[in-house]
Parts: sequence; structure tokens; C-alpha cells
Amino acid sequence: TPMADHALKALQCAADLDEFCERFRKKNAHLGLGVTRIGVHTGVATVGNFGGRARFDYTAMGEGVNTAARLESTNKRYGTRVGVSQETVEQASALARASDKLPLMQTIGQITLKGKTRPVTVYTLNRDAEEEFVWAYEAAFSMIDTDLPKARKALEELFRANPNDPLVRWHLDRLERGETGTMVG
Repeated sequence: TPMADHALKALQCAADLDEFCERFRKKNAHLGLGVTRIGVHTGVATVGNFGGRARFDYTAMGEGVNTAARLESTNKRYGTRVGVSQETVEQASALARASDKLPLMQTIGQITLKGKTRPVTVYTLNRDAEEEFVWAYEAAFSMIDTDLPKARKALEELFRANPNDPLVRWHLDRLERGETGTMVG
């Protein structure tokens, strides 16, 4: 059933899931649980039982589901937990009201997902940072294509302020290796 605000609800759900999973993982650290990673994309999916009487297989299928799965798998490379497509961010932003504030989003970069030919701009949720930090990160990220020395300096300042931010560290590492641009994968 189509839902006009599905992208906004998906982002809010991903933020809630991420918060719960991180809290649960930390509370149960003695179990050695890994990080839960999430992919969020907007698209058409077919959902239902694809099995039969003898085998119940309730699942979702379609290009949107495949893209979400690819977004989920990119998290490991970038040190993030939630990968979100630009399409989802744009649709959620268009529907968000003051009472439905979007979670803070950081741009990972343009990524050509496995099995795809066109790059997708991918974001991650950052529940741990202040808005000012995310704004400063976005400014530094946008300079990667236009003023590399300034971008590097801004990322270094952000790293000193928050050495645990995975994207700041990841972008600094790739700049150190001589990689440039916002096309990151």
C-alpha cells in the first residue's frame, strides 16, 4: 500500500532501530555482539509470502530492496551503521515538518553500488554529533572537489574535535593516500 510519507517514516525507523541496537549491544558487551548495519532506500517493493503451504517465505523483493541491501553493506567500509540514499533523504526532507525533524545526516559520498552502473549519493545518520559539527563536516566535504588543501585542514580540525567520527577519519585517510573527489566508491 503506497504511503506518502514512507521515506520520512523509514528514516525515523532506521534512527530508532540504530539507537536500540547500539544500546542493546553496549549493554550486552560481554556477549561480543557485532554492530547492526542498516540500509535505507526509497522504491517499489513486492512484499508477501513467496513460499507455499509447505514453506512459508515472507519477504520483500525488488530493485528498491536490492539497493537498500547494497547500502547496508557499504556501512562496513565507511565505519558507519546506517546508509541512506539521496532519494530517501530528498523525499523525507520534503515531507518533514517542524515536529518531524530529520535525524542529522552526513554525506558519505557518491558510490557506485554493487550491481549498479550509476553512482548514488549516500548519507549516514549521526545521532552522536551536535548540529554544528555536522554542518562543519558538510562544509569540509563539499570542499573536497573544489579546494583540497582547505578541505584537508577543515577535516583535521574536525578530527581534533571528534576523533571518533568515522567519516572524518575515513576521508582523512583517503586524502592521505592521494585519493580525491567526492566519488568514493
